[in-house]
Amino acid sequence: MLLASGNDAANAAALYLDASLESFAARMNQRAAVLGMEDTHFVTPSGLDGEDAQGLGHLSTAYDMALLARAALEDQAFRQLCSSPSLAVEFAEPVKRVTYTNHNKLLAQYQGCVGVKTGFTKEAGRCLVSAAERDGALLIAVTLNAPNDWEDHTALLDYGFSQVEPYQLAGGDVRLTVPVVGSPVEVMSLRGSNGGEVTLPLGQGAQVERVVHAPKFLYAPVEAGEQVGEICWYLEGQLLGSAPLTAAGAAPLQEKAPSLWERLFG
Repeated sequence: MLLASGNDAANAAALYLDASLESFAARMNQRAAVLGMEDTHFVTPSGLDGEDAQGLGHLSTAYDMALLARAALEDQAFRQLCSSPSLAVEFAEPVKRVTYTNHNKLLAQYQGCVGVKTGFTKEAGRCLVSAAERDGALLIAVTLNAPNDWEDHTALLDYGFSQVEPYQLAGGDVRLTVPVVGSPVEVMSLRGSNGGEVTLPLGQGAQVERVVHAPKFLYAPVEAGEQVGEICWYLEGQLLGSAPLTAAGAAPLQEKAPSLWERLFG
């Protein structure tokens, strides 16, 4: 289905999962709504042109297809399949082995390409959803009714990668001290850590806000290396990443002073 565009395979999967093609299309539309695909209406599981009982056609937009691709690529099995140049499949009846070749030429032509899917109908023309990943940045391009889709996607992805840059979520420089309650260790040093690397639009790094969430004090016992807080990085209110804030040392419990009875009678 994903490599050789098997419409029969799409219909077979739909019938296996639901009682009819229509009920599976309804499930597709429910999922589309969850993903925010506001301008999409599915009629056929395969994507072929069609109309439902109300006369509504099978339709979508480039933006909605990008939303769908982003969600699908989060599934590692899907990503592995759509990024495979070919795949050998074993059949039981009759016993045979068939190798299917992926129709997506960008897998061989574009560095970092990881999918996604070609498509064609007479009404929609040549359609292509592609994705490529470089240095941790995953970009998705979509064209509909585009005769020169291979060239168009190369240009779109090249432009996209020229507009982003890596950004280090630096937190290793964070050093704090907080008081400790219930321990002979009265003050504890806290250490931050880095949150890894993210990809941002060019020039957006200066707008990243780092917020350190640290306790005002700690209760003993505290283990060395124990996470006691968190560092978070935000861009325009959206969380980019987080990293732990840990105790630099240990703070054991204060030994309880013996009572008068214990001092007198052991």
